[in-house]
Amino acid sequence: MNKLALHFICKNESSSVRDMLLSVLPISDLIVANDTGSTDGTQGIIQAFGEEFGVPTYVVERPFDDFGQSRNFALDRLREVVRELGWDEREVWGFWMNCKDRLVIEKMLDKEILASDLYYAPVKSEDKSSPRRMFFALRAGFYWYGPVYEILKHRQPEISKSTIDGLYVQKAPKEILPPEKIIKKYERNAQFLDLFIRSEPNAGSYWFYQIGLMFERIGAEYKDAAQKEKYYDLASYYFKKILRNSSNVEYKFNAQLQLGVILEDQGGTPEDIQAAYLAAYNINPERAESIRQLIAYYMAKEWWDYAYEYSKQALELFYLNAPSSTTSIVSDDSFYNWRVLEWHFKICSQIGKVEEATAALIELKKTTSEHPEFFTKGKLDRLAHYRV
Repeated sequence: MNKLALHFICKNESSSVRDMLLSVLPISDLIVANDTGSTDGTQGIIQAFGEEFGVPTYVVERPFDDFGQSRNFALDRLREVVRELGWDEREVWGFWMNCKDRLVIEKMLDKEILASDLYYAPVKSEDKSSPRRMFFALRAGFYWYGPVYEILKHRQPEISKSTIDGLYVQKAPKEILPPEKIIKKYERNAQFLDLFIRSEPNAGSYWFYQIGLMFERIGAEYKDAAQKEKYYDLASYYFKKILRNSSNVEYKFNAQLQLGVILEDQGGTPEDIQAAYLAAYNINPERAESIRQLIAYYMAKEWWDYAYEYSKQALELFYLNAPSSTTSIVSDDSFYNWRVLEWHFKICSQIGKVEEATAALIELKKTTSEHPEFFTKGKLDRLAHYRV
């Protein structure tokens, strides 16, 4: 009989950990937590939860050194507990959560259908989503790799992969921090990754992309022009390294996309900005995000004719046509599902294309009716006021 075993790390999560555990309770047969130094009673909350609901629950404690090692400590303890309980490791799948995340179960998971070594589950945050390596067979020798933005890897040369239907992870809204705290956070993480990349000869596109994003985020927060340029140059170095060396189309696409974002923030010429975004599109024509950025750029400039040229193409190519992915790259679901319609309606209204604006608005209203799950209440209220 197949079982699911949760492992996670925590520190001072007394306000959130119980809600996370409640969200996974319907599928959890075992809970193992590694607490890295809580002083707010998080450990007791986790233990009491297991006792309340009759789920075997174990809390171990270990000082934090990095995220990968901390998660591995929890995962190693999980394997030990499985053996102590006399469970057959071939019938156990591990999974993981962050304490502020919530598992949304739309259809109850039948554990007996589990057969693949690895299952992906969607992670949703506001209007965006990405696939997560979520459930993994203990038999396949998975482990955590990397000091920050750590990923699950496996020791078997080949594994079977699939997707879990009927559930997704809802990420907590991003915490709003002042620029100095954002800079401090990402500088610390970038230092972790820089040391890791220097010491790891096999570090590849995933790590280059993550450190590039960190440097880009730091650069975006700085007001000082010299500091902004310094960190944008560091980000560009890693993005260009991906373009030169990677064979992964999605990482190359996103690296080129971020080069366009940097160029736009630095006040590049319209010709160069357009060329950067179109270069990303040419790398992966199935993805809309580069064309979305280009349309947004032209709309901000109020260059409506240029915006129309690309919104018309985007509507034809991408509306309700989001690509599938098994990388950690984030997809802008809202653009594929409905925002391209909204933008095309706005653009057509600006240049007097009444028939096209009307058609876009009719389709947009239809989408709000047929797919209310695409929208928040605030967005539905805003869209309801549109008129041609």
